[in-house]
Amino acid sequence: MSKLGEQLKSSNHLDNPVYLHACAKNPWFIPAFIHLAVSTIMEEYLDASKLNTWLKGYPELIKERKSVVGLILAGNIPLVGIHDIICLYISGLKGQIKVSTKDDVLSIWVLEQLFEIDPEARERLILVERWKDINAAIATGGDNSFRYFEYYFRNMPHLLRHNRNSIAVLKGDESDAELALLADDIFLYFGLGCRSVSKIYIPRGYDIRALFPASEAYRYFFDHQKYRNNYDYNRTLLLLNNVAHLANEFLNIKEDKSLASPLSLLHYEMYDDIEVLESQLLDISDSWQCAVSKLPSKKINYVPLGDSQKPALSAYADSKDTLSFLSSLP
Repeated sequence: MSKLGEQLKSSNHLDNPVYLHACAKNPWFIPAFIHLAVSTIMEEYLDASKLNTWLKGYPELIKERKSVVGLILAGNIPLVGIHDIICLYISGLKGQIKVSTKDDVLSIWVLEQLFEIDPEARERLILVERWKDINAAIATGGDNSFRYFEYYFRNMPHLLRHNRNSIAVLKGDESDAELALLADDIFLYFGLGCRSVSKIYIPRGYDIRALFPASEAYRYFFDHQKYRNNYDYNRTLLLLNNVAHLANEFLNIKEDKSLASPLSLLHYEMYDDIEVLESQLLDISDSWQCAVSKLPSKKINYVPLGDSQKPALSAYADSKDTLSFLSSLP
């Protein structure tokens, strides 16, 4: 894995033809975001020291097991499925991998580099269109897909995840620099990731308009056709329905209790007591992926501002330990 990180580092530049190909096929995958995703993977997932620390918690991995795992990769942001691939590779199990058509260029590119380093892995990690004779499954999808997965995999061990959103809690005295970090949590990957902040909780009386100047680094979204189409559509709906909101040229903001928000629209909600709010957030913790804040807390393990898109190896999606699941298979 660390050798894979070294190999990725040598080709991680914006004009990498693979990045340009991926962007041409999926315009949401702009080269800057692919470069960021690969950099994060190298730093957080493929660092030898971090890998060794992570794996100390899984001594059962040394057991020989024969299960064949079917793996469905998500494709909402660049290389979002790489963590599952790492877990499957390290587990020693065989796998049949279905890559997302949204992210097949990058996923296959990384797998091919792994196979160059470890040719035997090609016999264990097999790219397929259709699974055959699998014993367990790992899948990620939307709510409709999740219900289908639950039924389809009901008779075998499975680990299933569905769409989530992430949240932020402001103390109210955040500096301009801290708000700029929060803008990264909101806008990176166009807000398409499950770790992208779609809802902000603010102390009553806080001026949410402070987010606009803090987000200026993402003004170029105005020129991205697919993002701009979403912005125009959601702004039109807000205006036609006479919904109170705030807007600049690339972001709409409105008060709303819902955690999930459409692309280009950010929800916010006011709170009066942080203790009460955190208790409420714990009650719905299965609905959000991560919470971003500078606040100290004994209840919630907040991610620092600007770090929502830098998950550690142990930051499992939906808090479901992928490696423990794989380790439990016969």
